[in-house]
Amino acid sequence: MKGNLGDRQRIEHIREALVHIESFTNGLNYQAYIDNFQLRLALVKLLEIVGEAAAAISSELQEEF
Repeated sequence: MKGNLGDRQRIEHIREALVHIESFTNGLNYQAYIDNFQLRLALVKLLEIVGEAAAAISSELQEEF
């Protein structure tokens, strides 16, 4: 996500990651989450995407919202 991505693209990356998180965890209970190492890794990666994209959003847009 480095480079010259604009805020719109970063927000789209956040939205896509959140859609995946929701679909991966829909109907999942805590024990099923704990028992699935691959799922936990995937969720961590998706949360990293959200965090990195959010951190790179312009200060102007952050101040606006």
